[in-house]
Amino acid sequence: LSATGWILAWKTHPGIERTHFSHFEADALVGYVADEPVLRNQHVRFPIAVTGSYGTGRLIPSSGFLLVTVPVGDSSQLGNGYGDELLIRAKYQEVPPPYNPHEMDYRRYLSAKDIWHQAYLQPWETRQIGAGKGNTLVRHALRLRQDMVAKFARYVQDPTAQALAATLLLGYRVDLNPELIDVFSVTGTIHVLSVSGMHVMLVFWLFSRLLWWMGRTGFLRWARLFILLAAVWGYALLTGFSPSVLRASLMISFVMVAAGFR
Repeated sequence: LSATGWILAWKTHPGIERTHFSHFEADALVGYVADEPVLRNQHVRFPIAVTGSYGTGRLIPSSGFLLVTVPVGDSSQLGNGYGDELLIRAKYQEVPPPYNPHEMDYRRYLSAKDIWHQAYLQPWETRQIGAGKGNTLVRHALRLRQDMVAKFARYVQDPTAQALAATLLLGYRVDLNPELIDVFSVTGTIHVLSVSGMHVMLVFWLFSRLLWWMGRTGFLRWARLFILLAAVWGYALLTGFSPSVLRASLMISFVMVAAGFR
């Protein structure tokens, strides 16, 4: 298992993967948005999973991830979402290394996500040519989270409170005011703006307390287990399958199943 994981992580490096888009001379790239776009400082940023390189009059099947940044006005202009297929100009460069001592190594951070190149494009250098790509379950989860954010907007009148609620409960930070982020940052509480294992534990604790009476007999004990699993993974679905929530949900599922088997 360790060797398989090492090989899977190693083979995606552009120096190893011969179909990586950086090996081809191309005028344009074709790919789909591989994660939910993030709005920051009037720029929207999202990774693209490249599927083809267009050059010399033909489309060459390609692979690899490219981090794209496009200037926009506000969150209403985000445009593309997860799974949208795009045709973009092949104007990219390698992610630079850190130049100052003790500076965050952004290149290493992105390489953990198999991203080795980035592109700064203008809106007219990207064009949507399709939709519905990527993982169907992730696409459904992100759409469900958008529906929940819309419900917050309907019932919470204060925009700041609405954005804060969506961030704390669902991990949706697109509408969060940059000034508010700075407040959390300077007070050392920025970590509470990220959904994590703590949120999963709260969901598990609440439902396990409410259903304590179902742990007496065999049938009720198994029914309680399935309800707890549904609650935990339902919350993971609401958060758009955030990596931290996925890790916590997986680990606590092992604990719950072990308790079910005694």
